[in-house]
Amino acid sequence: MGWEETEAGDVCVRGVECVVRASESPSRFVPANDPAAGRWHALDGPALAGAAGLPADTLLLEVVRGEGRTKAPTPMDVAGGRTRGALAAAPTPTPRTLADVGSVTVSVARHGQYAATWATLAAATGGLAVRAARRR
Repeated sequence: MGWEETEAGDVCVRGVECVVRASESPSRFVPANDPAAGRWHALDGPALAGAAGLPADTLLLEVVRGEGRTKAPTPMDVAGGRTRGALAAAPTPTPRTLADVGSVTVSVARHGQYAATWATLAAATGGLAVRAARRR
């Protein structure tokens, strides 16, 4: 990887792997982007390019790592003090691998398990509330 000057005098970088990212269509639960404050909650290519002073049709690229999976510290890593050493030295945001880019972090099955867990907890809490009310 390194910087090179082309015959036309342009500077380019060689040896970096990246993927072209498309703009996202955020759901109604995602806050609106605030370019003036630098707050971005969803990828919006034209808005990001405009905020950087680039043409609206500029490609949005994400740099990816070569081999292996890269794991960013979780809240439990931070709470447990396991962010020293290699985890602490990791760049932020942590570059993903090509395999990570293609994977979906929340699958339908995992979302169903999450919903079932909270429904069960709500039903148990409701049952305890009814039981406590009947004792009075």
